[in-house]
Amino acid sequence: MSERRGELLMVATVVLDSAFPLLTLIILTYLPPISSYALTLLFATLFLLLFGFWRGNMVLVRAGVPPLLIASALITLMFSLIFIGLTTTSATHAAVLIFCQLFFAFIYFNLAGGEPIPKHHLLGALLMAVGALVILVPTDWEIVIGDGLILLAAAIAPWANLYQKRARCYLSAELILAFRSLMALPVLLLLMLWLEPWPEREAVVSALPWLVINGVLMMGVAKIFWIEAISAISITKASAMTAWVPVLTLFLVWLLFNEPPTGKQLAGMVPVVIGGWLITQSRPLR
Repeated sequence: MSERRGELLMVATVVLDSAFPLLTLIILTYLPPISSYALTLLFATLFLLLFGFWRGNMVLVRAGVPPLLIASALITLMFSLIFIGLTTTSATHAAVLIFCQLFFAFIYFNLAGGEPIPKHHLLGALLMAVGALVILVPTDWEIVIGDGLILLAAAIAPWANLYQKRARCYLSAELILAFRSLMALPVLLLLMLWLEPWPEREAVVSALPWLVINGVLMMGVAKIFWIEAISAISITKASAMTAWVPVLTLFLVWLLFNEPPTGKQLAGMVPVVIGGWLITQSRPLR
């Protein structure tokens, strides 16, 4: 797959992911957080299994099993930390801390691992990181234990993506995602029983259309695009391009709920736009 196609898939991923917080907020008006995620993942798993078997892509190759198992375990741990962390911290704090995976990816793969990244791409990634943090970081931040758990999840994310990338050399994106979802569902069920009351039938029925949309589009299609994208571009570059997510989310909130972005958020969009342009340039500027 060409690098340009990987970039286009990342753009599609970002567009879909920008709607994820809004859909999730709708679901959370009916269901608690872990129940929401577990049911969303259930519909995502059904979609991935049906789509994968329909395409004939559910072929398990022995060489792909070790990275698949490692990636699935890391992602299950990562999302468990995020959802436990969300019980004591805010969604805004979580968004900032999860975006720190860009920093960890740069440390692991570019500084320590020697993965090459052109200077203009590095500058673009830094600008996008600064812009995203300006948009997301609240003015009043009180550190709690949930922040530490989510920061740990962000530190795990680049390794999970690395093993997903390795697994994709042998296995389809649908198989990787379906397997990791099947691994995660029992863990989420246990967390749901431990931390939350059993959801009421009426609440589940009311949330059902949004659960299906969230599962199929956000946890299904968007994640397929993500895995295909990181098989063509570097994990650091893909992580940097996710800086567009809060920008597009702000515009969706403005469009749908008539809540315009603040001056601080508009200021943060400028480096994101400039960095996004730099990171997609195949040749350095002269």
